[in-house]
Amino acid sequence: MKHIYLEFCESTNAVAKSLIERYQEPFCVRTSYQTKGKGTMGKSFHSPKDKGLYMSLVLYEGVNIENIHDITLNCAHIISQYLNDTYKIETYVKAPNDIYIEGKKLCGILTESSLSVNENTYDAIIIGIGLNLIKDTNLPSDITSIYTALSEHTTQEIHLNQVLEDLLYALPY
Repeated sequence: MKHIYLEFCESTNAVAKSLIERYQEPFCVRTSYQTKGKGTMGKSFHSPKDKGLYMSLVLYEGVNIENIHDITLNCAHIISQYLNDTYKIETYVKAPNDIYIEGKKLCGILTESSLSVNENTYDAIIIGIGLNLIKDTNLPSDITSIYTALSEHTTQEIHLNQVLEDLLYALPY
Protein backbone atom coordinates (compact mmCIF):
# COMPACT_ATOMS: atom_id res chain seq x y z
CA MET A 1 0.00 0.00 0.00
CA LYS A 2 1.31 3.44 -0.91
CA HIS A 3 2.06 5.63 2.14
CA ILE A 4 1.98 9.41 2.05
CA TYR A 5 3.53 11.11 5.07
CA LEU A 6 3.01 14.78 5.92
CA GLU A 7 4.66 16.58 8.83
CA PHE A 8 1.27 18.15 9.57
CA CYS A 9 -2.05 18.83 7.88
CA GLU A 10 -5.51 20.06 8.75
CA SER A 11 -7.01 16.58 8.46
CA THR A 12 -5.71 13.33 6.96
CA ASN A 13 -9.25 12.59 5.71
CA ALA A 14 -9.33 15.93 3.88
CA VAL A 15 -5.91 15.28 2.30
CA ALA A 16 -6.96 11.77 1.34
CA LYS A 17 -10.11 13.11 -0.35
CA SER A 18 -8.03 15.58 -2.36
CA LEU A 19 -5.79 12.75 -3.64
CA ILE A 20 -8.43 10.18 -4.57
CA GLU A 21 -8.45 10.95 -8.28
CA ARG A 22 -4.64 10.81 -8.44
CA TYR A 23 -4.35 7.18 -7.30
CA GLN A 24 -6.22 4.08 -8.40
CA GLU A 25 -4.87 1.74 -5.72
CA PRO A 26 -5.50 1.88 -1.95
CA PHE A 27 -3.26 4.32 -0.09
CA CYS A 28 -2.64 5.70 3.38
CA VAL A 29 -2.11 9.31 4.46
CA ARG A 30 -0.35 9.80 7.79
CA THR A 31 0.78 12.86 9.73
CA SER A 32 2.57 13.82 12.94
CA TYR A 33 -0.29 16.13 13.88
CA GLN A 34 -3.52 17.56 12.57
CA THR A 35 -4.55 21.15 13.02
CA LYS A 36 -8.24 20.37 12.40
CA GLY A 37 -8.65 16.65 13.05
CA LYS A 38 -12.18 15.52 12.27
CA GLY A 39 -14.55 13.55 14.48
CA THR A 40 -18.11 12.45 13.98
CA MET A 41 -21.01 14.88 13.87
CA GLY A 42 -18.73 17.83 13.14
CA LYS A 43 -16.68 17.38 16.31
CA SER A 44 -12.92 17.81 16.27
CA PHE A 45 -10.30 15.19 17.13
CA HIS A 46 -7.40 16.41 19.28
CA SER A 47 -4.22 15.43 17.41
CA PRO A 48 -1.11 16.83 19.15
CA LYS A 49 2.32 16.55 17.55
CA ASP A 50 4.04 13.17 17.89
CA LYS A 51 1.50 11.90 20.44
CA GLY A 52 -0.58 9.57 18.29
CA LEU A 53 -1.21 7.71 15.10
CA TYR A 54 -3.25 9.91 12.77
CA MET A 55 -3.98 8.31 9.43
CA SER A 56 -6.54 7.80 6.72
CA LEU A 57 -6.88 4.76 4.50
CA VAL A 58 -8.44 5.11 1.06
CA LEU A 59 -10.09 2.06 -0.47
CA TYR A 60 -11.44 1.94 -3.98
CA GLU A 61 -13.29 -1.34 -4.15
CA GLY A 62 -17.01 -0.76 -4.45
CA VAL A 63 -18.55 -0.78 -1.00
CA ASN A 64 -22.27 -1.32 -0.73
CA ILE A 65 -24.00 1.70 0.80
CA GLU A 66 -25.70 -0.52 3.37
CA ASN A 67 -22.34 -1.90 4.58
CA ILE A 68 -20.36 1.30 5.22
CA HIS A 69 -21.21 1.36 8.94
CA ASP A 70 -20.09 -2.26 9.24
CA ILE A 71 -16.65 -1.22 7.97
CA THR A 72 -16.28 1.35 10.76
CA LEU A 73 -17.39 -1.07 13.46
CA ASN A 74 -15.22 -3.88 12.05
CA CYS A 75 -12.15 -1.61 12.08
CA ALA A 76 -12.90 -0.61 15.67
CA HIS A 77 -13.09 -4.25 16.77
CA ILE A 78 -9.85 -5.14 14.95
CA ILE A 79 -7.96 -2.21 16.48
CA SER A 80 -9.38 -2.93 19.94
CA GLN A 81 -8.36 -6.59 19.72
CA TYR A 82 -4.88 -5.63 18.48
CA LEU A 83 -4.39 -3.26 21.44
CA ASN A 84 -5.67 -5.83 23.92
CA ASP A 85 -3.44 -8.60 22.58
CA THR A 86 -0.31 -6.52 22.04
CA TYR A 87 -0.36 -4.34 25.15
CA LYS A 88 -2.24 -6.66 27.55
CA ILE A 89 -4.97 -4.10 28.24
CA GLU A 90 -8.76 -4.23 28.17
CA THR A 91 -10.22 -1.83 25.64
CA TYR A 92 -13.78 -1.95 24.38
CA VAL A 93 -15.63 -0.63 21.37
CA LYS A 94 -18.21 2.05 21.96
CA ALA A 95 -20.27 1.59 18.80
CA PRO A 96 -20.03 2.56 16.17
CA ASN A 97 -16.63 4.23 15.99
CA ASP A 98 -14.72 4.70 19.25
CA ILE A 99 -12.40 2.61 21.38
CA TYR A 100 -12.42 3.22 25.12
CA ILE A 101 -10.47 2.00 28.11
CA GLU A 102 -11.52 2.58 31.70
CA GLY A 103 -14.29 4.93 30.54
CA LYS A 104 -12.01 7.18 28.47
CA LYS A 105 -11.56 7.54 24.72
CA LEU A 106 -8.40 6.02 23.30
CA CYS A 107 -9.20 5.93 19.58
CA GLY A 108 -11.70 7.36 17.12
CA ILE A 109 -12.57 6.18 13.63
CA LEU A 110 -14.29 8.32 11.01
CA THR A 111 -15.39 6.65 7.78
CA GLU A 112 -16.41 8.90 4.92
CA SER A 113 -17.45 8.22 1.36
CA SER A 114 -16.10 10.06 -1.60
CA LEU A 115 -16.84 10.50 -5.26
CA SER A 116 -20.28 9.68 -6.60
CA VAL A 117 -22.67 6.97 -5.53
CA ASN A 118 -23.08 4.54 -8.41
CA GLU A 119 -25.43 1.55 -8.39
CA ASN A 120 -25.68 1.47 -4.58
CA THR A 121 -21.92 1.38 -4.04
CA TYR A 122 -19.38 4.04 -3.06
CA ASP A 123 -16.56 4.46 -5.54
CA ALA A 124 -14.11 5.17 -2.70
CA ILE A 125 -14.19 5.29 1.07
CA ILE A 126 -11.86 6.93 3.54
CA ILE A 127 -11.25 5.39 6.95
CA GLY A 128 -9.72 7.95 9.29
CA ILE A 129 -8.09 6.58 12.45
CA GLY A 130 -6.88 8.65 15.39
CA LEU A 131 -5.18 6.61 18.10
CA ASN A 132 -3.79 8.38 21.19
CA LEU A 133 -0.42 6.76 21.92
CA ILE A 134 1.50 9.11 24.24
CA LYS A 135 -0.18 11.15 26.97
CA ASP A 136 -0.67 14.81 26.11
CA THR A 137 -0.57 17.14 29.10
CA ASN A 138 -1.78 20.16 27.16
CA LEU A 139 -5.39 19.14 26.54
CA PRO A 140 -8.31 21.35 25.60
CA SER A 141 -10.53 21.72 28.68
CA ASP A 142 -13.54 20.10 26.97
CA ILE A 143 -11.82 16.71 26.63
CA THR A 144 -9.78 16.39 29.85
CA SER A 145 -12.39 14.11 31.44
CA ILE A 146 -12.69 11.72 28.48
CA TYR A 147 -9.19 11.65 26.92
CA THR A 148 -6.65 8.91 27.49
CA ALA A 149 -3.56 7.58 25.73
CA LEU A 150 -2.08 4.11 25.43
CA SER A 151 0.99 5.13 27.45
CA GLU A 152 -1.23 5.57 30.51
CA HIS A 153 -2.29 1.92 30.44
CA THR A 154 0.83 -0.07 29.57
CA THR A 155 4.44 -0.28 30.64
CA GLN A 156 5.48 -1.59 27.22
CA GLU A 157 7.36 0.67 24.86
CA ILE A 158 5.19 2.12 22.13
CA HIS A 159 6.68 2.46 18.67
CA LEU A 160 4.52 4.44 16.28
CA ASN A 161 5.88 2.82 13.12
CA GLN A 162 5.32 -0.66 14.54
CA VAL A 163 1.74 0.19 15.50
CA LEU A 164 1.16 1.58 12.00
CA GLU A 165 2.62 -1.49 10.32
CA ASP A 166 0.70 -3.88 12.57
CA LEU A 167 -2.62 -2.13 12.02
CA LEU A 168 -2.21 -1.92 8.26
CA TYR A 169 -1.53 -5.65 8.29
CA ALA A 170 -4.44 -6.45 10.64
CA LEU A 171 -7.09 -4.41 8.86
CA PRO A 172 -8.52 -6.66 6.13
CA TYR A 173 -8.79 -3.93 3.56
